[in-house]
Amino acid sequence: MGKAIITLGKKATDACRQKALTISEKYGLPFFERGKQSIEQLCQEYGCEQVLVIKKGGIRIHGAQGEFFFHPNMAQLRIKNLAAGGKDKMVEAMGLKAGMKVLDCTLGFAADALVSAYVSGCRVIGLEKQLLPFLAVSDGLKTYLGAELLQKPLKNVQPFWADYRQYLKGQASKSYDIVYFDPMFNHPLSSSASMQPLRALASFDKLDEIAIAEACRVAKYRVVVKENSRSKLFFKPFFTNYVGGKYSHVGYGVIELSGAKNA
Repeated sequence: MGKAIITLGKKATDACRQKALTISEKYGLPFFERGKQSIEQLCQEYGCEQVLVIKKGGIRIHGAQGEFFFHPNMAQLRIKNLAAGGKDKMVEAMGLKAGMKVLDCTLGFAADALVSAYVSGCRVIGLEKQLLPFLAVSDGLKTYLGAELLQKPLKNVQPFWADYRQYLKGQASKSYDIVYFDPMFNHPLSSSASMQPLRALASFDKLDEIAIAEACRVAKYRVVVKENSRSKLFFKPFFTNYVGGKYSHVGYGVIELSGAKNA
């Protein structure tokens, strides 16, 4: 992620300005007045690659790959499907039940965290290493107005700006029921325009066995990893199960821990 600045939308309110100044001071991102300049002109003038724009409708991040903003589109569809009695592969892989505590180590758009919060009915901790997606998503979780089914999950996802490697080390053993990873694929499986801005901002850190071992210490029941269905990671002996559709390009590797039978 390159240099980033903060500015305001063209119809920004005093509340937007205050939010921009607060973020600028707290996270060390320079704030510049926009005036009549376009985003492209701002980037040229200040030599930045991303612009965090504070608008009445929320935070948007503009970059070369497009515009990134929070929207629970896929989460909403999945939650509606679950509410209608449908199934969800991630939920199946997790063995997720009401009352379970979930640590989502790779928050991204927060779609998986929202589904986890809906099924568990509990607070879900979501970790995001990259600052700009964290700011946009954490703001969206607080301000998005959508379907009634989403209101409680939106409140129950608690985002943290953190690297999961450091965060896991600071957690007590067996302090979460499930630890979940959805690392960014090095080779995208979809040409979806909505994913391109996130890929430009995301961390591509490789999930290694040290982090997985820490996750196994922190989790009571399961550690679950979402990956390309042909990932070599799934051939590691510590995975006890694999969940995925016959024709799906993604799958879920499951590490079932000793307490799982009592879940």
